[in-house]
Amino acid sequence: MPDGLKSRLITALAGSGAYVIADETTAELALGEPRRIAPFAAHAEQEHHQDAILTVGSLGKTVWGGLRVGWIRAAPELIGRLEASRRIGDLGTGVWEQVLALHALEQYDGILAERTQQLTSRHRALVAGLAEHLPEWRPSPAVGGVCVWVDIGERASSRLSRAAAELDLHLPPGPRFGSPGTFERFVRLPFSAPEATLDKALQRLAQAWNGGAGSAGAGRAAPAAFTEAVI
Repeated sequence: MPDGLKSRLITALAGSGAYVIADETTAELALGEPRRIAPFAAHAEQEHHQDAILTVGSLGKTVWGGLRVGWIRAAPELIGRLEASRRIGDLGTGVWEQVLALHALEQYDGILAERTQQLTSRHRALVAGLAEHLPEWRPSPAVGGVCVWVDIGERASSRLSRAAAELDLHLPPGPRFGSPGTFERFVRLPFSAPEATLDKALQRLAQAWNGGAGSAGAGRAAPAAFTEAVI
């Protein structure tokens, strides 16, 4: 989102009394070169509007999926209310996880650089695999994160998801990420898995597509199925 649009959005929402939750859990995962980002609240043109913004981050996306430690950046008064509310639901994050998180933050720049190199390679493999196995699909351009949206050319995302599941490939349909009936032309493909796994998943996805999930390519021979589960 362009910086100017962020400023206008904050002014409109905070000015009307709404809270803004900015999910930046993957914002630091860049493709190409590591980059620093300014928090969403930094784009508030009026300082008091920052009090209406909650910025969410997590080491579970930038460092390792098993490290379920995140944070919320917000106004002190709001943080106090959230902290009091959390005590009702659980006893807090485990000490061992917090120790691991502290060590990760001490090496954070190096971890981000390594993740950038890793994800750049895997994104390149995903795009190349789509061109080979599903050339009629159109992936969206990406500069970061861990997934891309792909236009599959027809409203067949839910049917494709069911066909893929029969091949032990678990792919949420596009409408899962929006209101009912939306995004049926799209699938959301992650590129966080190793390159070899991505290629096998794409072969299986092409088999699901050509075997009846959609009409495109129905006459082509399907690739062989794989027995191991892929994500």
